Amino acid sequence: MTFRTAALIHKRRQQQRRRKIPGVSLTAAVIAAAVLLLAMSGASQAEPMSEPTPLSPCGQMGSGEFHIGATRSESLSLSSSDNSCQTTFIVTPPSIQGQVATDCQLSYTSEEIGTSGMEMSFAASGSCDGVSVTTQITVQPSAGASGLVQAQSPTTKLALAKIVAHDVLHLPMFLHYARAIWTYTGDIIVSATPDHYRWPDEYWHWHTGYHGAEMNSGSTRFEVWDDVDWHSDGYPDDEAPDVYATSKTRVIVQANGGYACNFYFKWTQGAGNYPNLHPHKQCYRN
Repeated sequence: MTFRTAALIHKRRQQQRRRKIPGVSLTAAVIAAAVLLLAMSGASQAEPMSEPTPLSPCGQMGSGEFHIGATRSESLSLSSSDNSCQTTFIVTPPSIQGQVATDCQLSYTSEEIGTSGMEMSFAASGSCDGVSVTTQITVQPSAGASGLVQAQSPTTKLALAKIVAHDVLHLPMFLHYARAIWTYTGDIIVSATPDHYRWPDEYWHWHTGYHGAEMNSGSTRFEVWDDVDWHSDGYPDDEAPDVYATSKTRVIVQANGGYACNFYFKWTQGAGNYPNLHPHKQCYRN
């Protein structure tokens, strides 16, 4: 173990007890989202969930790895056994001159989030600065509900796309999400409420951030997004190398109850100086 890694682990362990860290575990992340929803304004509280939380539509879709070259992108598509959930992701080499990932190994794993969602985790080793991963998780409408019943009985749901970046000790360094609460009748979105949230630990902050929401002209599709450029002066102190990351989340919901979570993540610079920095991408609903 190098002195830098040993110092990082010692410093981060000392701070585990005093840091207020949301999303320390996947279960805690789901609970925190539920608590935050209850704490929203009266308008949001007045939109109850009109159906019970279903079993996770995605489940586990396995794991694997890619070796990324200097000029070739890699893509992969995964589907649940009943095709109710699809996941696709594209891994792209650096586009900035001087960033050449000739020896980047990227591994991925998927797992359920409680009973209502899915998480894709990505870990990189080698020369991976500038390598971007674009991910989409698409969940089809619940089976068994006819359009006629939906048209007569408005339904309200919540969908959330979230990225959490972890350090070598699997402690969250920063996170953010885009969230939509929408009421639909099967052929139109009656109402929609956007939300976004960002959190960095004491070593990170965001340089720039953009968030927004948009309904299409037919009120059948609603999108919420939050895009952030993150920066750390280094840790366990600012004498260590700087680190930069770009992280984007987008949730897209439909009038038929289906939804999708879109993600983009890239360690822009400096992550190779630290062991096992890795993002988790979460997509779930209530």
